[in-house]
Amino acid sequence: MKIGILTFHAAYNYGAFLQTYALSTVLHLKGHTVTVINYQPKYLLSGYRPFSFPKYNRKDSLLKNLLTIPYSIVCQTLDYPQTNKRSRYFKDTISRNLPLSKSTYSTYADLPNHEEYNLYIAGSDQIWASHLTGNKLDPAFFFYNLPETAKTCTYAASMGRSAVPDEHLPDFKEYTKNLNAISVRECSAVPFVQEHTGKDVQCVLDPTLLLTAEEWMEYAQEPAKHPQKFLLSYSFGTDPEYFRAVKNIAKKSGLKIVWLHNKGVFCKYFVKHNYVRPEEFVWYFANASAVITPSFHGTMFSIINRKPFYSVAPYPQNVRIEDHLKRFDLLDRLYDSAQKLPDTVTDIDYTKPAEKLEEWRRKSFAYLISCCR
Repeated sequence: MKIGILTFHAAYNYGAFLQTYALSTVLHLKGHTVTVINYQPKYLLSGYRPFSFPKYNRKDSLLKNLLTIPYSIVCQTLDYPQTNKRSRYFKDTISRNLPLSKSTYSTYADLPNHEEYNLYIAGSDQIWASHLTGNKLDPAFFFYNLPETAKTCTYAASMGRSAVPDEHLPDFKEYTKNLNAISVRECSAVPFVQEHTGKDVQCVLDPTLLLTAEEWMEYAQEPAKHPQKFLLSYSFGTDPEYFRAVKNIAKKSGLKIVWLHNKGVFCKYFVKHNYVRPEEFVWYFANASAVITPSFHGTMFSIINRKPFYSVAPYPQNVRIEDHLKRFDLLDRLYDSAQKLPDTVTDIDYTKPAEKLEEWRRKSFAYLISCCR
């Protein structure tokens, strides 16, 4: 079957790329011909530029603008070598590892309105999170451009929360009309989606969890230099308490720290940070002694590799993480504040969580197979 996937594949973000890689790989292994539709809207790419000149904020005073604009320029300049490296790494990785469509589309209007694939799959990731898609729902991620005869479904679509904002509800009801099958990533979103679509809605795993640790190691690549034993921190610029807590835990545990980040933080927190290739990112999670992260996908890769970990995410960012941790009886590893973290990362008995993960894999694969019939 010819399958077209539409998701956040072009974001310079480890989770966004790796979930796309996982879903396309899983479908390819099932014998399908897979294409990732190369949709690159400006709202998705703008936040990943190595440098963007700060704009004057009319809500702030003239004095505050005079202080914050130069500060932002200095910070971005200091972070530029790393953020530019991130851009180069992701451009290369996306082009080498994803089966991209020949055409690139920048807007919803650019997308073709005729059927090119036997099945269209929207997702995963936060494709229905309006705060990430230009402060409105993007009809592209509902295949609203296609005729009713097109076979369409979602896999692990996420709103980043349990419901879309009220102002976007009319669009949500309209855009979902032509979807043949719907699955969401957060089980807490199922009642909302069922109520407002009138359709049966499945809850499935994030695509990264469909591949085993052994399968991920086939993609992983060992970095040229790394500590033998290390505490891995993957974050995206959090508060100083987080960095202090990580340093304290590493010291008490006798571990070196590997800092991985998704945005520059040196200027503000003076933490040495790294942007590594996605294949090295996977290797670090497979080989860490322990992990601390506020990231959803950082948490998922900790579970995949059965690592001792803590997730640190305040509400509402923790809703997505909480949803998956509940499935695996690992909710005690989630903290809403770095100040509440213990002094060391305690071990986890993965016997029951591993069993539950396998159950959810079977359920998620069953949904995918049903869509491909």
